[in-house]
Amino acid sequence: MFMNIDVFGDIKNPGRYKLDSGVTYFDLLERCGGPSRGRTPKFVQVGGPLGRVLPLEGMVEEVSLAGEKHSLLMFMSDRSCPVNFTRFLVRYVKREMGLKPPVILKLEELFEKFTSKEVVRDYMVEDFFKYLEELRGHQEKPLKKLGVLIEELYKLFKDEFEEHIREGFCRNLICRRTFDARCMSTCPAHVNVPGYIHLIRNNRELEAYQLMRRENPLPFICGVICARPCETMCMRGELDSPVAIREVKRYLADKYNEVVVEDRLEPKGKKVAVIGAGPAGLTAAYYLGKTGYDVHLYEKNDRPGGYLATGIPEYRLPQEVIHREVSHLTDVGVNITYNFQVTREKYLELADKYDGIVLNTGTVVGNKIGPDAVNVFTSVEILRDVKYLQKKLSLGRVVVIGGGDVALDAARTSRRLGSEVEVITLERNYNEMPASKEEIQGGVEEGVILRNGWRSKEFIREGDRVSKIVFEKVSQVFDRFGRFSIEVTDETMEVECDTLIFAIGQSPDSGYLEGIETDRRGFVVAGTDLATTDPKVFVCGDAYKPGIAVKAVAEGKKAAQSLDRYLGGEGLYKGRKIDLGDEKPLNWDIWKILREEEEELSVQERRDKFKLISKTMERDSLLRECDRCMRCDINTKEPDIC
Repeated sequence: MFMNIDVFGDIKNPGRYKLDSGVTYFDLLERCGGPSRGRTPKFVQVGGPLGRVLPLEGMVEEVSLAGEKHSLLMFMSDRSCPVNFTRFLVRYVKREMGLKPPVILKLEELFEKFTSKEVVRDYMVEDFFKYLEELRGHQEKPLKKLGVLIEELYKLFKDEFEEHIREGFCRNLICRRTFDARCMSTCPAHVNVPGYIHLIRNNRELEAYQLMRRENPLPFICGVICARPCETMCMRGELDSPVAIREVKRYLADKYNEVVVEDRLEPKGKKVAVIGAGPAGLTAAYYLGKTGYDVHLYEKNDRPGGYLATGIPEYRLPQEVIHREVSHLTDVGVNITYNFQVTREKYLELADKYDGIVLNTGTVVGNKIGPDAVNVFTSVEILRDVKYLQKKLSLGRVVVIGGGDVALDAARTSRRLGSEVEVITLERNYNEMPASKEEIQGGVEEGVILRNGWRSKEFIREGDRVSKIVFEKVSQVFDRFGRFSIEVTDETMEVECDTLIFAIGQSPDSGYLEGIETDRRGFVVAGTDLATTDPKVFVCGDAYKPGIAVKAVAEGKKAAQSLDRYLGGEGLYKGRKIDLGDEKPLNWDIWKILREEEEELSVQERRDKFKLISKTMERDSLLRECDRCMRCDINTKEPDIC
């Protein structure tokens, strides 16, 4: 039995397809060339605008149009927004079908609020569910189907609906009225990127730096190592290449870090402790100090930075850069105690002494599998030995197991110590690896050998050492749902080593905590406001959820906000507000200006050295790069663009 079906949505080859029985939705998706632009499927709608919705897991079912009026099928990708899609459905019923009962008009008005930054009151949420109930019981069949459909979408994508309703946030940046510019919303710290670029173009560089610091007090650190999520969503990247936001940030921080003068509010008479001087802890301490709290920061090492100081190699982030940023903390009254190893007894003393606490104790333990041998280490151990303890290690032939940035850090560090290095990853190619493209490229340039698509099977010992590892070929890492699902073949290979380094994740050490809930892996459990099960204790950074540096900055800021609220404060003080002034017209030749690529030391200059690889751009390059910004925050804001 054959059926003709029209297929549309986020696919490479939309059109009419003739299907026989037994074809699943996944099979059909593959016939259509798969998702467009490297995306992954999210859900499929069957039977037209009011047809049923199948989540990703339901796409293993056989294609069926039973009970549907139209032979239409719409694939939606991970970049789609179910809330905006629901808004479209309500408008479709009103405009295309001409059905305009009061409940539809009220729902339309409600979704205008859900897809914008407007404040949504609790009664409006109650109204939403009341309207759904009214639709499900309506005599008009299309309205009844709409009610069932919206309810199903809400159940499937509750998190995204709640983000829109509670936070005015669209994670896929589809609902245009929820954000000012895509770069700002993609940045976890929500730094006003177009704003400081505008100030640079108007010869107000110091104010540009001050504007940047309002949302990110670690711009120099982020200007050197940030994974730049902002650039992945830059609209300019749709045309040629994104604006070099990280390099612009670094220029400002490099030039004005010592120039800016900090101010703070009058003392509030309340004492708070921050445990851990990683990026999240530094951020929390900075904002709390600036807001007038008596802040004491406790750090177990003899220097600030947490993992930045012990785990990010000197060639990527010199300790001097960290010290330059931290100097601002003392300017806002933060007291820092080093060599403070928190124990349960010490933690309880702090809990008694302070009005509030922010936890930022990070992930200090590297994960390891395989035998306990004298030449087997974690990346955490190797990187700490080299950067923090300044050890001159002789590692011989090195094998690194892992595919993330930390694996590449360990590998590139080993190369600088004179070792031959192989990195063995589960991921079958560079694109599947979690490591950044610049880390992979840098490693390859420096002579690191990458072997993709292998899993360790056996560790062969000679005495107290591992001398050889047997790997088996990986044929699959993730299944069609994007879930971790390893499949291997019979093919194997043997690799000899003098040193084996595991870079397969890290774990927290939360044994010192008392009265704070943690999950089975030891990470602190917290709500969206980062409040723990102890009402006066908040958490941020890797102790809560591992992530990139700028995410830690964002969480440190949020933890500080929540603690301030708990202590009866009126919000964090971030410094004086900056008036952007009149807008400057875009450069007439904006489309002709090419991206200013980051300058780096040559491969020859890097060899055997731990000198910072990247260089700060020159001012002429800075101005050209800023002229490439399209100012999406003011040039693409139309109410109906979603």
